[in-house]
Parts: sequence; structure tokens; C-alpha cells
Amino acid sequence: MALTDEFVDLQRIAAPQREAQWQDLLSRTHLDMAVQLRQGTEPRSFRAAVRRRWLEDLALVDVRCDACLGVRDEMLVRRADQRRIAVTVARSGTERVGLGVGSLQLRPGDALIWDSAQPAWFEVPKRLLKRTLVVPYPVWRAAGGPRLAGGGVVVDSASSAWRMLRGYLDLLSGSPSPPGTVESARNLALDLLVAATQGGSVPSGDDTELHEQLCWWIDGHLDRPITARILAEAHGVSERTVYRAFARAGETVAAAARTRRLTRAREELETTDASVTETAHRWGFADASHFARAFRREYGCAPRDVQADPLAGGTGGTRLVHPSRMAGNGRTRTAI
Repeated sequence: MALTDEFVDLQRIAAPQREAQWQDLLSRTHLDMAVQLRQGTEPRSFRAAVRRRWLEDLALVDVRCDACLGVRDEMLVRRADQRRIAVTVARSGTERVGLGVGSLQLRPGDALIWDSAQPAWFEVPKRLLKRTLVVPYPVWRAAGGPRLAGGGVVVDSASSAWRMLRGYLDLLSGSPSPPGTVESARNLALDLLVAATQGGSVPSGDDTELHEQLCWWIDGHLDRPITARILAEAHGVSERTVYRAFARAGETVAAAARTRRLTRAREELETTDASVTETAHRWGFADASHFARAFRREYGCAPRDVQADPLAGGTGGTRLVHPSRMAGNGRTRTAI
């Protein structure tokens, strides 16, 4: 199912109305606040746009804007009809943010989780791109989210939970349809946000064991379609649980199946006289061209480059080594 989008570009708004429209737009997509352009900025030269993408009751908001500033004072906090928790990540440019009595500067890659129950202010000195996930406070607490001391928490950008959350938000923002259902995408984003708040650690235990079981099942069923729903039904768990187990392992169901199919296909090409087309069909690829593209992304060469030489009785040319088997290389490329 496609995600629901709302998009507004102030370039389509008459210059005299842009400042007021920008305040209204930020108030509707984030929080009620008083907003103005930075001193000396002409309304006709001010550029800004917002896209809001709904994940059921969660909102993923992408903002790009020129220099401006805003304040959310005690009166606006008291007037608010709904309390929210949000995580904001700066993608380009900088933003100075104040919460309660403290303040900090967000630079590209920095992230802040904040509570709308606190007065706040922001200042954007020059063009900014940022992404925010907005969560209703009751939803946050029901998911196990903690109360935020001082109204906000600076995210540990090195934590595994934050890296997964940021990557997942990038995926949701860049794709017209989420992996799985909108509900499962919403639940996983919420789970990762709670984990990122709680010290950046990602729970293991049952999820790790389940992930191993799911991968074992995938290995034995590579000759048939593999989806989160099929895995969930085979193991008596929900699709949400399957998505979470793979996300916490740093991969997706599709990538896990594709990588294993490519491994089997490569072994077949290296040790038999099967053609590229036969191998592609045997391991579930739509056609030889699709297989060749996926193979090159994974191994950096064409399938024919590793085919067994029937005359020499071995592989043709130099034997290529999968990155995960290279000494000193802890990274494994995942086919997309």
C-alpha cells in the first residue's frame, strides 16, 4: 500500500504571504509556534517546502528552508490540544535549538528527541534540510517510550539503534510504498525510536534467535517465493515480529533471500556447466538480465566471469572472493 503524502512549496505562495504561510505550515506539521524570517531576508527570496508522509498516526516530515527562527512559549504549550514526541535529524545545514533552559546546535547527522510539553525555540542561520518523525505522546508511552528529562534527549549517533532508525526513515522517505504493510512500517519505526532513546542499545535475545531460525528456513526454501508474510505464517509469529527481527540484524527479508540465492547461484556457476540463464531461473530470478545486475552489485563482476571452464575443469580466470571472506574486511555488501 502506498504511503499518503502532503506537499507544500512556498514558491507557489505570493511573496507577501510567505512568512505567515510558513508559520502556519510549521505549526500544522510540527507544533504551534511563532515563526518569522531572519532579519534582512526578503519574503520574495525566501524558499521553503515541507512534505509530510503518514504512517497511520505517525508523521514523517521532511523540511527544507532558508534562514528563519521560531518560538514556542509557555502560552502556546498550554494551548496545545495534543502532546507529541518527535525525533529531528539535521541532514544539511545547521539549526540552533533551545529546550527549556538548555540549547544545542544540530549539525548534519545530529539528532534530537524532544517533548512538546516544554517551551522551545529554533534558529536556522542558512539553508537547512531536516527530517522529523512526529509521534502522539500516548502512542509513545504505550510503546514503552520513557519520559524525557529536561524535555529532550540528544541521540547517540554511533548507536546501532540510531543507525537502524535513521536508515529506516531514509527508506520510508525515499520509497512510495513501505516494505510490508503501512502498519508494520509504523510499528517498526516506533520500536526503533524507543530503542534509540533508551541508551541506543538494541534488544537481542529472542529476536536474535528468531532471526537465526528465519534464515535457516530461508536457506531451505530458496526455490520458492519468500516474503515476511510467508515467514510469519511458517513460524507462528506476526509480520511485525519478522520485520523487527531482520531490522535489528541490519537487513531485510528481501535482501537476506537475495544474498543467499546469489551465493547458491555463484556456487553452481563455479562448479557446474550450467548456463547463466538456467542458473538465474533455478534460483528465482526473473531473467538472466535481472540476475546479472544483482550478481554484479554483489560481487563486482558478471556471472560469466566465474563460470566453470569445462575444458580446464575449474573456474575461468582469477577466482573471486566474496567480501565477507576477505581477511580484515568486516563488512558484507548487501544486494539492493
